[in-house]
Order: sequence, then C-alpha cells, then structure tokens
Amino acid sequence: MRNIIIVIIIAIAIGGIAFMKMGTLERAPSQPDSGETETPSTTGEETPTEDEGLSELEGGTVELVEESDPDAPIEEEEEEETEPEEEETAWTPEPEWWKERQTPMFSNLATVMVTGAPYPTSEYTKEHYLEIIDQMDVSVMSWFDYMWKPINNDEWPEYIELMHEKGIYVVGCDSMITTWKMGPDPPEHDASVCLDPYGNKWASNYGLSGTIGEESVWYVHTLIHPDWQEYLLEGIKLNIDAGVDGYLVDELCYSAVLEPDFSEYTMTQFKQYLDEALTENEKNTYKNQFGLSSWDDLDYAKEVRNALPAAWTELTYDDWRNWDIQQSIPLYEHYQRFLRIKNREAAEYIITKAKHYAEEQGKEMPFTINVNDLSSPESLIIADLVDFLDMECTFNKFEGFYPQTRATAPVKLALGLGLRPSVLTSMETRSMILEKSKEETRTLYKLMIAEVTASGGCMYLEEGGHGLQVDLDALEPYYRMPTTYPELFNIDTNTNNVCVLHLWENLDSYQSKAYYGTCSLLADAGYQYDVVFGAEEYDLLGEVNKYPAPEYPLSLDQITDYDLVIIPELTDVTPTHAQIMLDYVNQGGTLLVFTTTSNINTIQNQRGADPATNSLLNYLRERDATIGTGNLITIDQVKGSQYIDTPDHPILLDFIGMVEQTGITSTITGMTEGTISKTMYSTASEIVIHIVNNRYDWMQDTVKPVQDKTLNIKIPTEMTDTILTVTYITPETTLQTIEHQLEGDTLTVTLPDLEVWGILHITEG
Repeated sequence: MRNIIIVIIIAIAIGGIAFMKMGTLERAPSQPDSGETETPSTTGEETPTEDEGLSELEGGTVELVEESDPDAPIEEEEEEETEPEEEETAWTPEPEWWKERQTPMFSNLATVMVTGAPYPTSEYTKEHYLEIIDQMDVSVMSWFDYMWKPINNDEWPEYIELMHEKGIYVVGCDSMITTWKMGPDPPEHDASVCLDPYGNKWASNYGLSGTIGEESVWYVHTLIHPDWQEYLLEGIKLNIDAGVDGYLVDELCYSAVLEPDFSEYTMTQFKQYLDEALTENEKNTYKNQFGLSSWDDLDYAKEVRNALPAAWTELTYDDWRNWDIQQSIPLYEHYQRFLRIKNREAAEYIITKAKHYAEEQGKEMPFTINVNDLSSPESLIIADLVDFLDMECTFNKFEGFYPQTRATAPVKLALGLGLRPSVLTSMETRSMILEKSKEETRTLYKLMIAEVTASGGCMYLEEGGHGLQVDLDALEPYYRMPTTYPELFNIDTNTNNVCVLHLWENLDSYQSKAYYGTCSLLADAGYQYDVVFGAEEYDLLGEVNKYPAPEYPLSLDQITDYDLVIIPELTDVTPTHAQIMLDYVNQGGTLLVFTTTSNINTIQNQRGADPATNSLLNYLRERDATIGTGNLITIDQVKGSQYIDTPDHPILLDFIGMVEQTGITSTITGMTEGTISKTMYSTASEIVIHIVNNRYDWMQDTVKPVQDKTLNIKIPTEMTDTILTVTYITPETTLQTIEHQLEGDTLTVTLPDLEVWGILHITEG
C-alpha cells in the first residue's frame, strides 16, 4: 500500500510540473487552446520509473506516508492547489494597430469562402487568394470581406479565424446606403428605401454587377431612418461577435445625398428642421410662395414636383445633379444641409453604440470610413468620428490621367487630422485600367504604391476586387518594402518648418485643384511640409450654406511654430481666419498667399466690412507687405492649379523661386525636372528620404528616365560632426552603400539608379 501511495503522489507531482511548464509556452496562433488536458501514457515506454520521476522533481521533495490502520477511515488527500491555467487565445490585436503602417489587401476571398463561388473567373479560388496573402505578406484584410450585409452563417467566422491564424487583422465592411437586392417581394426594410418626389423607389447598380459577378439592381436606403440605423448596427454587432478587429463603413457620408429621399419619415424630419432653422419671416415668405394657409400644410415633395417639368413622373440620378434643376428647387440649400447634419448624427449614433457594444465584449473596435480622397465636404464633416481612414478616387480627381492627382495631398491631409490613411485603387480609373492587361499597368501600380507609401500612408493591394488584376511578381518588391526593410520605415515623422493651410470657411471643397497642386509642388521641390486644416461655420451674406462646417476650428497655436505658411488659394476668408493670419505674420511668421485680383475684389465686396478682413485684403494688394516682424507675400497666380493642369519643369522652377523669395530654402535640392517627389523623415541621428519618379506615360506604361540624379540634403546639426553612412535601396536592388560629400550641413549624393522608387538611409557611423 505504501508503495502504491508513493507512486500516486509522484505521478500527481509530475503532472503538476508538466502542467505548469506547458502554461508558460507560447503556442503558435494556428493552435488555439482546445481545453483538453493531456494525460500520461499508460505504456511502460512513456511512463517514468520511480527514480526517473524523482529526478524530474527539480528540487522538490517527496513526503513518505506511513502505513495506517486498514480499518481506520480513509482520509482524503488534500490536493495541492495549482493556479488555473490561463486560457490562451489564438489572436491578440496589438494596441492601436490601426495607427501603424499596414500592408492591406482588398480581394474577394471572403466572397469565395462564404458563397463558394469563384470570382471573377474560376482561377480566383480560395487557394489563389491565400497564396497572394502569403506572397505579399499582407497584414490587413478589408473591403468586401465581408460587405454584403450581415450573413448569418458559419463560414464568415471561419474566414476570420483563418486570417487570424495567419496574423492578419480583419476589418469588417458594410455599406450605409447600398443596399438590399431587389426581388419580386418588397424589401425587408421597405420603410427606409429612398423615394424620389414622385414616390418611386431609388434603385442603383453602383457598378456592383461587375463586382459580385451577377446582374442585380439594388435599393438605396436612407441612413436617417431609425429602422435602417438599427439594421446596420445589428450587422456590425454580428461582425464584432464573429471576431473582426475593426470596421469600415462605406458611403457613410452620402446617404440620401447622392439620391435624395422624399419618404414620409424624412419629410417629417425635414419639416421639423425647418421649424428650427427658419425665422418666422422666412416661413411666411415661403408660405406666400407656396400658397399655404399654414406652415403646417407644407408638403415639400409636392413643392419639388411643382418645380420640375410638368410631364415628369420620376427624378433620375443625373437630373438631381443638374445645376439648372437644382436652382429651380425651392429650399434646396436647406434640404442639402439638413441631410448632412442628420447623416452625421446617425453616423455618430451607430459608431458610438457599436464601440460601446465592443467594449462590453472586452474588445477595442476602431472605425474607419471610405472618404474618397478627402476632398468632399461630406468626408470632412464626418472624419472626426473615426480612428483611421480608407480612401479611393485618389489618383484622378480632376479627370486627368495620373500623375495629375497623386496621393501626397490627401494622405498629408489625413495625417494632419491625426488619422492614418489607406488608399484603394481609384474607382473612377477602373474602366480605363480594365481595358489594359496587367502587363500594361504594372508601372502604374508601382507608382501608386510608391507614392502612397512615401507620403506616409499605405496602398491596398487590389487583386480580383472590382475585376482588377495586377502583375503580382512585378509588384511584390514594391508592396513588401515596409516589411522587407522595416528599418527604413521606423521613422514616420519629421519636424517641418513649412505648413499648407487648407481652409474650409464656407466653401464647397470639391475639386480643390489649388490645394492638391500646391502639395505636389512642395513635394517635387523638396520642401518638407505639414497640412493644417481649419474649418469655421460662417454664412455668406446671410445665406445658409448647404455644407455644415466640420469640427476643426483653427487657432493661432496650430501655425505659430512654422516659418512659412502657404495658402494655396484665397477665395474666401472668415473674420476669425483673417485675424489669425494677421496675428501669425505680426509675430514674425511669413505668409505666402496664392490668389487673384478677382478673388480679392470678391472678398472685399462680400466681407470687406469686417475690420480684420479689410485689413488683410489691404495687405494682400501690396503684394509684399511687412506686418510687425513678419511678411505677407501675395502672388497673383494660383500655382497649384497650374501644376495640376500642366505638371512641368518651368512651373516647378517658378514655384521654387517664389518660395525662396520668402527666405525659406528647401531641405532637398536637385532633381528639378518636374514630378519627382522627395519626402524626408528625420531625427537628430537618422534620415530616410523617399524619391518617387512620377514622370509617367499612360499610353506606354513607362516612366521617363531621370537625367539629374544628384541631391543636396540639409542634415541636422547633430549629424554634421559625425561619420555618416549613406545606403540606397530600390525595390529592384539590394541595399548598397553609396559615396557622399559633406560640406557644412549639406550632404551631396548621386543616385546610381532610379526607375520609380528609391530610398536613401543616412545614419551615423
């Protein structure tokens, strides 16, 4: 008996030690804890002998138990208390992972896995997408994974689990307005379907037939309706339960804006809005205009129908965008403003409730939205509600071929708002890209990846999504640069002395050619700059603005530390912004303003009565004015817009001369052939410089060779007295040390090779 008891105790002790050792091991993500407990084998080969067992007790002791009276009651052995095994999880997201550079992918993998239908051809299988994920070292899967409303099946969580096993974050996706598939029966959420003023349901393809591989028509719903809000919120909760790490809301800004809504619920809400927004005199004016005996009798849908041609029985998508028709619709500005205010309220409700739900599950749920390229007023109204940004339509905003609109401007604006941006291949260029083979667009994609990454964002790999196909082998070294050479991307900020001041005021900020072009000019001139965004609500001549201002009030502190502040185009200014500009210059800053005499005269007629505005305009007319200890320099040209239309060498040199007139010299000089951007990140002991050759030929899918490859770089004072090493890398070559010359604080290098993208790394030692 005694020997039996000893063996039992030894076995328990050994099992306890094995248990504790196992709890300290880190398991691979693909091996989640099954909850099963290992039991020792009963075979003689695997069961330790008594001596072997004793030798494994590492300093432990075995207490010998004396033989007791067999007739005495058996006392139960007290089991040694052991700490419960910590439940290990297969996936633990890094805190604030969305603020770091990622390698995102947009594909139809989830569509294939959940529906079992290869898209767009049989070659786009699950195995195909998984190979791409591994090949490109993808870290985030988003968009279309999975977009089409909450799907109650097991495949979606299985997809998420598979991604997590590969160490990939999954960002769930849903559309706020597109939509529910049309069928013979009324849609499940019929009450929230948008109606035109004639009572017709709005339906739109949105190009989705080519995306999902079938011909379909889709209803458009209004985000304003509480039924639709709760439906969308429930879908987000289901995704949170399924394990997503973040959430992308597509078209969050545009509900009932792209297609209006004249349903009973929306019209009731609009009437309540008018009751609060209009004065009694304004209400009486409209009563007389509409022939109403009482304001309560207002039927806005009817008044819109009355303003349209009498023979019409429906309002089309294109009609709603017709300027002449818009001008004929009564209360149009108020209606547009109402929609945007209500959209923001709905978005804030949905995001707040979803985040709270995630917190209750012990999860942190970052949100993002598709904001196109951040130029639309709807995007900026709502951007402060989210944690990071997804953007498309970045490379062709002004209806021209790349590189007229590059990623520099929207990425810098997003970073200025404190949000990490990711860029998706532009939807508007999709049809043109699809006309070419993937071998004919490889350089285009190389440029997109390089431009976005160099500017501080990340580029979506879009393989199969929207039907687009890419040359994976050619793009792999470009796409994987941040993961292949992480040391080149450790520095992510810079202390810049130039600021682009992008003002909202009360303008429609669509087609911001001056802002976009100015950002490209600065990047190509080698100036390192930040973007400061300022927005203020201000009516023009008492007229309501259809775009409510975003919550980004400008303060003097935001621009005080910059030596030079550039205004890309001054076409409007509020009294508050005018005073901030004057105060900035008065305390020693230099303000460079691009505008025209016509713009100055217009501002004078509209707002010249304000003392600060009038004083600013008088200084602008002087062209070169001294205010206090600073300077205000006015250029009677909008150089950014010129560069968008004709990105050539003379305009760039002219711009450099204008900036140098302010006394501010570029951090990097050289390579002034036009559309070659130089982006610098630095500390007191390390510098990284991205050079991107945007001299792109759309017809040939090539870039023009760079003739002048010499750069002059101003380095921090702390690095001037040390031995420096300069290494250079391109996606096509390995790291190589290159020669350099250092005179004072200027380091000169000549690049050995540059096709599309090159990176300089300057370190001590």
